[in-house]
Amino acid sequence: GENTKSIRNTTTTSVTISSPDEQDAPNKETCPKVLYDLFGSIVHTGTLHQGHYMADVKVKDQWYHCNDAFIKKCEGGENEILKREGAYILFYARR
Repeated sequence: GENTKSIRNTTTTSVTISSPDEQDAPNKETCPKVLYDLFGSIVHTGTLHQGHYMADVKVKDQWYHCNDAFIKKCEGGENEILKREGAYILFYARR
């Protein structure tokens, strides 16, 4: 089986999801603004048929880059994570 661990996130990134057609958008009274905090990402390098996966995860207030058995602190914080090339899955937790 898989080992899982719950991580509480405090990043202040917000994501706004809106309708492509503003006439279909719900009003603020029926659909209040919801904020999400980034707490992880999956990064892929290589091609469609082969490559390598890495992960970035936030533990408490520190970001880490995980590459196989090697884990290092991301000194650039969330900005470093968001600029990383090859990120294709971002994990957010609702506030």
